[in-house]
Amino acid sequence: MEEPLPENKIKRTPPPIFTRNFLLITTINLLVFFSFQMIFPTLPLYIKQLGGSDSVIGLVAGAFTVTSLMTRPFAGLALDKIGRRQVFIAGLAVLILTCLSYSFAKTISTIVFIRLLHGFGWGITGTSASTIVAEIIPRQRFGEAMGYFSMANSVSLAVAPAAGLYIVHRWGFQVMFWLSTVLVTVACLMALVVHYRKYEPEKIELKKTGALYEKSAYPATLMIFFVTATFGAISSFLPLYAYSRGLPHIGWFFTVYALAIFVSRPLTGKIVDRHSYDVTIIPGLLTLALALMIIAWSYELPEFLIAAFIYGLGFGTCQMSLQTMVVRNVARSRLGAANATFFSGLDLGMGLGALSLGTVAELCGYSHMFMIASGVILTAFLLYVFYLRRFTPHFNPAAAAN
Repeated sequence: MEEPLPENKIKRTPPPIFTRNFLLITTINLLVFFSFQMIFPTLPLYIKQLGGSDSVIGLVAGAFTVTSLMTRPFAGLALDKIGRRQVFIAGLAVLILTCLSYSFAKTISTIVFIRLLHGFGWGITGTSASTIVAEIIPRQRFGEAMGYFSMANSVSLAVAPAAGLYIVHRWGFQVMFWLSTVLVTVACLMALVVHYRKYEPEKIELKKTGALYEKSAYPATLMIFFVTATFGAISSFLPLYAYSRGLPHIGWFFTVYALAIFVSRPLTGKIVDRHSYDVTIIPGLLTLALALMIIAWSYELPEFLIAAFIYGLGFGTCQMSLQTMVVRNVARSRLGAANATFFSGLDLGMGLGALSLGTVAELCGYSHMFMIASGVILTAFLLYVFYLRRFTPHFNPAAAAN
């Protein structure tokens, strides 16, 4: 008679990732991002049609960023105090209202108000989706699963802007706004059938900002601030930089960038599940710095596309690793606050990056601006290697499997 294998010798089947709940939340995330990415590049054209100036377009973009940034910490608190389901559906309902309202807006002031409301709904929904999915996926396959979940952003970025522009040119702004409303409405209906984990929210004291922000997320939040500051400069000024060099088809940059992220995120997740964060974050930061240097020296479209692929690999690797670092080891009762902290750093980096590096561009030119952006990443690299890495949590796959 054969003796049973010791417990530590038994091969455990990895827990599944693609459960019903995971597929629902990931699809919801895709629909919400697709709706957002359809509106993002077309709204400036709509504002121009209403007679708005470039400064007004900047004001509208800033309004969205400010309300999204201000909303996230309170959304995180509400998720931990009130519950996931109520907050998530409320955020989606706000998105439905705002997407539909664009089609009725006939003045610039109305657009600004709607954009403020859109940022409010976006901050709630994004924080909620990331918190809910963090409770669904197994800890020992956390990085891999978050990679699949985050691919919604990559897919939408690669397809939705072009789709939105095509719809506007073919059928007009109203049809595009209605379609974006339909996408978010379908997402809200799907959210109603998600099985949310039941728990008793803990009582949270509001006397300290620690209730709104999660301290353990600070190192990763600081790193994502530096990373997204450079993307804020790319999204705002790369088209102008390319046009100044006689390249009208620079939109391909963002398609290649999105495809690179699509490739890098699931691979990064698998690596993070098996190794330390250094294995992905350090190469990711160096890759970003290299891409920004190439952009600064580029004159032809192929050079920009090479930089796009390299930048996409670095951005996807860093963002995926840092987000996993934030939510994998935090207490369940602080998941909302942890996600809110991380995405606040992401939003702030985008906004301040565009603002500060835009000032640099006015003083020194676009090429020098991208060189300085590369220096920003190298500063983040040194900060991580010599200081922040000592505060990053370590993950034990064997412990998570037990």
